[in-house]
Amino acid sequence: MSVAAAAALPPEAPVRRWERLALLVLALVVVLLRVHTLREPLDCDEAAYGYVAYRLLRGDRLYVDVFENKPPMAYLPYAAAIAIGGYTERAIRWLPVPFCLVTLWAVWRAARLLGPPPIAMLAAALYAVLQADPHVFGNGANLEIYMNALLTCALWLGLRAWLKRPLSGPLLVTIGALLGAAAGIKQVAGLYAGYAMLTLVVLPVLRGAGWKAGLQGLGALCVGLVMPWLAMAGYCFFKGEIDAFWHAVFVYAPEVAREASASLYRTYAHAYWLSSFPSSASDGLSWPGSMVVQVPLGSATRINARLLVLAQWLLLGNPMANAWWGTVIWPVLLLAIRQALRAAVAPHRIPGSAFVAGWFAVTVAAIAWPGLFWQHYYMLLVPVVAVLAGRLVGELWLVPDPWRRLRRATADRWIAAALVLAVPALQAWRYAPLSPEAVTIQYKGGLQWVALRNLGYKLRKAFDPNTKLFVWGWQSPLHLYTGFDSVTPYFFTDPLMQAYVDRSHPLVNERKQRIITDLMAHRPGLIFVGERPFRELQRLLGNEYLPVNRLPLQERGLYVRIDLAIQVLRQRGPAVLPGPRPLSPWGMERE
Repeated sequence: MSVAAAAALPPEAPVRRWERLALLVLALVVVLLRVHTLREPLDCDEAAYGYVAYRLLRGDRLYVDVFENKPPMAYLPYAAAIAIGGYTERAIRWLPVPFCLVTLWAVWRAARLLGPPPIAMLAAALYAVLQADPHVFGNGANLEIYMNALLTCALWLGLRAWLKRPLSGPLLVTIGALLGAAAGIKQVAGLYAGYAMLTLVVLPVLRGAGWKAGLQGLGALCVGLVMPWLAMAGYCFFKGEIDAFWHAVFVYAPEVAREASASLYRTYAHAYWLSSFPSSASDGLSWPGSMVVQVPLGSATRINARLLVLAQWLLLGNPMANAWWGTVIWPVLLLAIRQALRAAVAPHRIPGSAFVAGWFAVTVAAIAWPGLFWQHYYMLLVPVVAVLAGRLVGELWLVPDPWRRLRRATADRWIAAALVLAVPALQAWRYAPLSPEAVTIQYKGGLQWVALRNLGYKLRKAFDPNTKLFVWGWQSPLHLYTGFDSVTPYFFTDPLMQAYVDRSHPLVNERKQRIITDLMAHRPGLIFVGERPFRELQRLLGNEYLPVNRLPLQERGLYVRIDLAIQVLRQRGPAVLPGPRPLSPWGMERE
């Protein structure tokens, strides 16, 4: 579209009363779908971010006193929720609601730029239903929800800028600040910054806007992008953790992502092509039940595995997880793909559709970039999918005469309308009737979260509130449900530490040394071992701790310091200890 054509676009229609009422109804739908699972137990990510935020509110230093490898802005929403509602499950469960409402509003505003108000309202309605799909952990409190609020506002403003050039400096600064803040939650959002530079700065220059205007636009966008990161760096500098911030976010986090991605590719290759592999002593894989399978991966095998992984995981989600990602979302995703392809073939037919289609492609790239394809990554698709699918189905409203609508409605439009009607039906059939525990178990592979909550409450009752807990594994919910603090900054065993538990890695070695130093200095009352322990931890457990609830896997389970166990047994009797029923390989109590 030329600059003159863009400037000639008709002004946006004023918001009518029925639109406001419809938005209020949709906001109520968003809230009701989340109220349904307020009692759903927290998963390891939600609990870890909440624990970090809780410690920061108490004055501890990020990356120094409590360690997690996300940028500082990732913990800001959790800190706000805990400051208001306390360090509780309920506060973290309510946290996503305002962010989802902001995203609902931004979806409506963006869709309104693509067509008349009924189309925009259909897109908003799609988002209201899709946003709580448990198959992508949409009803949870993961970081993608907060990113979506920022990114969808940036989508709306970016589309507005795309349609109504020339661009203003304040608008570009705002877009950049939104994208920079999203990258301050997860660095992968930086891909959207590259897309904004291409579409809002480079393309206008190539179409005759002038180099001076392009440089001004680039400067404004970069100012916005840098602002959140300057704020985070300033916070870390003030707290005396600037070096730790750099090391955690830009050195350690990429190494964790590379190891986790490589491990999943090896696991995928094993699961699908085991018969074609000879055994080898290198590159071992750990499996439940302490079974170790040796899988050598040549270069051709790695390439083939990655291609197959990319094709399957983009459509189905992570096949190694317990839940297929999009029972509610997939029908609308098909419509969004259809609309994105139409925009690519005929970008001038619907002004602005090419910009949204490109945003959709960048979102797919953001999901694929880490190489992990976990279900909650797919939450990033929900807003842009709602905008694209709403535009496709809502095109029937562009024909004023109802009879002409019926005559012009092609087969694909009828199919699209049927798929949209199927979405709330699927939501009502597969999700709404279930209890919160059933939702997390059935669709999110979350029996372990239910078991950890039960175990945490038992430990809270059995031991003094000042008891210290160390978790070697991913069972971070134990900190929230017990209320017990860790004695070391490394309260969460990430994939890199798991992979090098018995091997040397400079980044892991220093963490294992710090962990054992802290354990020897403070002797926590409780140690929960969810992953295979390293040698020094094994020695400490054997000398000073008593296993009270062992897992079927060797050396996993809950350990109590011997003197503390004797004290509790004398004071309260053996019934207070959480045993002797066994736990499953993933820390799940078998009721």
